[in-house]
Amino acid sequence: MMRTAPTPSEITLSDHAIAAYQLRVKPQLDLQAAAAELERLKTAGTVVDTAPPFAATATIRPYYLAIADVLLPLKPTSVGWVATTTLTDETVRPKVREARNARRQAKAKRAGMRGRRS
Repeated sequence: MMRTAPTPSEITLSDHAIAAYQLRVKPQLDLQAAAAELERLKTAGTVVDTAPPFAATATIRPYYLAIADVLLPLKPTSVGWVATTTLTDETVRPKVREARNARRQAKAKRAGMRGRRS
């Protein structure tokens, strides 16, 4: 049975989600300030049931909290919902990055070869 989507006020931020936010989004803040900022931003977020393409390699969750270009996967618990981490479009796993770069290089090489066929 699928649980209904949480509201932002029903979401708890894990220590890891706060640390990842601080590392990936606001490295100039200390952890306490990052936690306070993320707690404030949480109320402006939108709960969605589909992750954007940049998060396709992340663990699939039933819901995500989207705040601009920041995504927090939500895990159901016995007492509510917990944001488990913080993802951005810059959060790419190494194998995905390598595959993407290989595709880009191949595409650039093909484009360069087409330009020489005059």
